Amino acid sequence: NTEGEEGYGKTNAVLIGLTMLMQIIVAYTQNSKSTKHFFQDAICTLMGFKPALDAYRVGSGAEQEDHQTFSPLMEMTVCKIIETVFEAVPSSVVQIYALLSAKEKSLDALISILVSAATIAFTSSMLSYDWDTS
Repeated sequence: NTEGEEGYGKTNAVLIGLTMLMQIIVAYTQNSKSTKHFFQDAICTLMGFKPALDAYRVGSGAEQEDHQTFSPLMEMTVCKIIETVFEAVPSSVVQIYALLSAKEKSLDALISILVSAATIAFTSSMLSYDWDTS
């Protein structure tokens, strides 16, 4: 059923890798004065925990430390924008393309696209809210 569709998965894997690379660049920019903190953030990024780490830092009221270039809220915002621009939106486009080019349309695929769109909208709204209330 998936013959000839491996490209969609490979495209999404590249998008995830690009997102992680961009987040590692942000981690380096944020922690360039502290190699230890950079490697901690880079490992969290590669393990997929960076969003949770950023949310914890912002939620716990962590202040900008001496080795950091910008505030935890700014770091979280930049990383969320990277996730949205380099992963969520392009992956949704790939999903839509896959659905439109599929011989058999799947309700599961349509629901997945709708959930992706709702997640993008929620993330955008939360970024606005975080900045409005900080």
